[in-house]
Amino acid sequence: MEQMERATKALDESQALLRTIIQSEPECVKLMAADGRLLDMNPAGLAMIEAESFDEVRGKSLAALLRPADREAFTALTDAVFQGRAGVLEFEITGLKGTRRRLETHAVPLRNPDGAIIAMLGLTRDITERTRAEEALTESRRVLATLIGNLPGMVYRCRNDPSWTMEFVSDGSYALTGYRPAELEAGGIVAYGDLIHPEDREGLWTACQASLAAKTRCDNEYRLVAKTGETKWVWERAEGVYAPDGVLIGIEGFITDITERKRAEQEIKALNEALEARVARRTAQLAGSNQELESFSYSVSHDLRAPLRVIDGFSKALLDDYRDRLDETAMDHLRRIRAAAERMGRLIDDLLELARVSRTSMRHEPVDLSALAQAVASALRATEPERAVEVVIESGMTARGDHRLLRIALENLLGNAWKFTGRTERPRIEFGVRRDDDEAVYWVRDNGAGFDMAYADRLFGTFQRLHTAAEFPGTGVGLAIVRRVVQRHGGRVWAEGAPGKGAALYFTLA
Repeated sequence: MEQMERATKALDESQALLRTIIQSEPECVKLMAADGRLLDMNPAGLAMIEAESFDEVRGKSLAALLRPADREAFTALTDAVFQGRAGVLEFEITGLKGTRRRLETHAVPLRNPDGAIIAMLGLTRDITERTRAEEALTESRRVLATLIGNLPGMVYRCRNDPSWTMEFVSDGSYALTGYRPAELEAGGIVAYGDLIHPEDREGLWTACQASLAAKTRCDNEYRLVAKTGETKWVWERAEGVYAPDGVLIGIEGFITDITERKRAEQEIKALNEALEARVARRTAQLAGSNQELESFSYSVSHDLRAPLRVIDGFSKALLDDYRDRLDETAMDHLRRIRAAAERMGRLIDDLLELARVSRTSMRHEPVDLSALAQAVASALRATEPERAVEVVIESGMTARGDHRLLRIALENLLGNAWKFTGRTERPRIEFGVRRDDDEAVYWVRDNGAGFDMAYADRLFGTFQRLHTAAEFPGTGVGLAIVRRVVQRHGGRVWAEGAPGKGAALYFTLA
């Protein structure tokens, strides 16, 4: 009797220990009857199905929690276990509070001492996160495969050897080389290194080894010979793949066809060379033209001036020496001859000035336009000290350009304003600047004779005059000089005015 009590006590203690182990197990442990009813379940299992206590699910079937697609397989597993076979099943459940989980259960038959199957013992684990990770990995691989398949080139992984032995090659290899991936990969019919143009192999190998030694990315352009025998230019970007200890274990990269780009570059190079040759010829022609212009300028300034001086000199001599022998008509003729010679001299001076402005070299430097205009105004006052002309010049105006050319432009602009206010009762000349969309617009305004805007397009032409020489003297070249100076500074010039209401001339400088 005492021995039986000891055995009973030991059995109770063993069952209590087993119960404690099952209750503390972090995975779901459950017992099920043949009809699917729950006989027992530990706390970890209750948490999986979102039950507060076992009483909430005692005697109920788990099949109600499974999604319909998994119920038949779950029933088949239960039947198999009660026939004495173990089994494994993945399925999806929806907990009592609506949470969906992916589970994996390992089920075995539980037998009594006589060997009869009395329940199904199931060990179930939550594989939701693992399943999500596997699905994400599968999707990532699918996306990667799609991207690689759609790339206009070949993705690869190879060993670091002179043959560039390929461990992986994408389907883009066929369009690039004419070989399928299996034909290029290790054990295939050809090594990628054999496709590299013989003249480029050594240089490519040296460049790649230098990049690998420095652990930097390697970009190269080289030629390869395709299966058809066609030579192609390719661009390759490669990087070393290193083990955690820093040892190089392979090379990964991308290769794409740049043959068309190279052809375009060669065409552009040929065009540039042809253009440079044409420019050189045109430059030589221009140099010759400039030399001819220099010769012409010399002839104008010397050969044409000589007869003018003779005409002017002899006309003056006749006026001085034969004044008492010539009648008034003859004297008037001589005076007209001298005036014409003088006007011709001024015209030659203006033409030479226009030529110099067009061909002289430029210096770009800061220029104080306000100070420059003040100097020009002072020179104009000195020529006609008897005139009371109000000249207003805005202070602080600066620009970047050629100081000498800008002075010539202001001399003509302010000189024009000075001249065309000659018959104005209270003459006023202004020089200022305004900002138009971050662009400096300079202007010279007067209240003089003005002009008809219908003829504004003629204003800056050579020899174009809107007033007669009798009204206002001049050669009609001054504003042509202004336009040329402004154009050489990358700017533009225009004018506004009205007859009898003055004129305003505007210009910009780049």
